[in-house]
Amino acid sequence: MIMKLAYPVYLLLMLVVLLPGRAFAHALEGEVSGHGAATAVLFTYSTGDPARFIKVEVYSPSDRKTEFQTGRTDMLGRVVFLPDQAGEWMVVASDNQGHRTEFMVSITSDADHSVLTTSAGTASAAPAAITAQADFTQAGKLIKASLGLSLILNLTLFVLWRFGRKTGLDEKKSA
Repeated sequence: MIMKLAYPVYLLLMLVVLLPGRAFAHALEGEVSGHGAATAVLFTYSTGDPARFIKVEVYSPSDRKTEFQTGRTDMLGRVVFLPDQAGEWMVVASDNQGHRTEFMVSITSDADHSVLTTSAGTASAAPAAITAQADFTQAGKLIKASLGLSLILNLTLFVLWRFGRKTGLDEKKSA
């Protein structure tokens, strides 16, 4: 009886593990660009898909506890903020599904402090921080995949042991 049940369960689990789909994890990335006084950030997943309508928080250099701006990205994964002072601004984005990125954006001012500009230009300052996080995420993917496979294997073994135990007890009772 147990062998009749074990083979289909094992086959199904192997198909799930061996046939990857779009549901596998991917990282959240950001790209910074300056547009006059405005600073724009484009958020995408590592697959290239835009991070649509995810939560974004911007913290000023003078107050890291209270958000300077909160909001969501648009349909294309973009968010724009207008900094009011020079310094290192922190941008935090999260899609509430386990994807999160956090990085610093350098804002500089001209000599008379009348114009603030993003020193990242076309994303030259922020990607280093994002790349470091992406490298950490790659190691995390391997650990998560290993834990997932271990969980599947352990659940399979538990189910097989449990059914085998019940079958063995039923056969002893009937004897």
